[in-house]
Amino acid sequence: MESTSRPRTTKSQKAGCIMSIGRIERNLRKGNYAKRISSSSAVCLTSVLEYLCAEVLELAGNAAQQNKRIRITPRHIMLAIENDAELKELLKDVQIPEAGVMPNINPVLLKTRSEKNHDSAELDATSQQY
Repeated sequence: MESTSRPRTTKSQKAGCIMSIGRIERNLRKGNYAKRISSSSAVCLTSVLEYLCAEVLELAGNAAQQNKRIRITPRHIMLAIENDAELKELLKDVQIPEAGVMPNINPVLLKTRSEKNHDSAELDATSQQY
């Protein structure tokens, strides 16, 4: 008797996800978050995580290209999150190591064009006097 076995398909293949649904489900059960966990909850959580990862990586890739870099660094990830309002709200309490801070100079500290001309005129006048 020949058994007509068909090839195995994983939950991830059935759902069309790249991330492992089995791994997420195992960690949900292992984490003792609830007494009973549905297998569809792992599918839902995996799809949400996959979407968020794709969104952050796309924005970080754009930030890396703007800085003329090939490799995405933690700095690019931080810039991507800070420049997107929804991701910023979601990850407001998250600190990314080795990412630095957002570039921000208070407008009061910046000299205006007229102040620069005025300061340079004073320097020219004072430098001629001995």
